[in-house]
Amino acid sequence: MSEPIQADPDFRGFFRTQLDLERGYEILGDLRPTLWSFSDSYVDLIRSGFEQIMADENFGPAEYERLTDIEFPDRETLHTYLQDMYDYLFGDAPEQPMPPGWSEFPDPLPLTSNFHDGPAGRRPHQRLVRAQVRGRLCHYSPANAVKP
Repeated sequence: MSEPIQADPDFRGFFRTQLDLERGYEILGDLRPTLWSFSDSYVDLIRSGFEQIMADENFGPAEYERLTDIEFPDRETLHTYLQDMYDYLFGDAPEQPMPPGWSEFPDPLPLTSNFHDGPAGRRPHQRLVRAQVRGRLCHYSPANAVKP
């Protein structure tokens, strides 16, 4: 018997870098073009991997959480999300789906300026991303993570 697709390092890597807790709630519209910028063989691996996990009776919320750190309340919600994501990445769905839990946030993902003096007098700003991590609301900045 062959190993499950989630054991493949490239497949795991896609989920860990593109659909994890940090990026999974960041719906910017760039995931599909990002995926399709890779080689055809990589895109085929991700497509067949999605098809395998959606058909796998043993792939459920616990397995998805191990890949992404995002919790799903039940198998049905997970499989609906996976199908919607598949339709976005490989079909003609217009928008990337949002994982569950977004309604738990009281306000939309804020884009705030965090100005500081940067190199050569430039004043870059950082995006603060809210993510629920194991029941705590944390603020994430690419430069550092700050807990409220």
